[in-house]
Amino acid sequence: MQRKECAFLAIRKKTNKLQEKLLQTSSNEPVGRRLFNAEETAQYLEIKASTIYKKSLREISFVKIGHALQFDVKALKCYIEQNTIGAINWKETTRVY
Repeated sequence: MQRKECAFLAIRKKTNKLQEKLLQTSSNEPVGRRLFNAEETAQYLEIKASTIYKKSLREISFVKIGHALQFDVKALKCYIEQNTIGAINWKETTRVY
C-alpha cells in the first residue's frame, strides 16, 4: 500500500509541474510559430505557393511531416539574408576616361 501511495504522489508532483509550465506558456501573449506550411510560407515571402514547391526542391530547406512540407521560420530568414542584394554605389563604379 505504501508503494502505491508513493508512486501516486510522484505522479501527482510531475503532473502539477507540467500544469504549471502550461499555465506559464498559455498567457495572453501570442506564441510564435516555428513552422509554416507552403501557403503561409508563400505569404511570408510574398510569392506564389507554386514557386515555394519549386524552390523547396533546390533552394529552401524544409521539414517533411507525412506528405506535408513545413518550412522553418529561421531557415526562411536565412534564405532572405542570403538572397538580399545590396545597392550599388554608382559614384565608385563609374570610370572617367
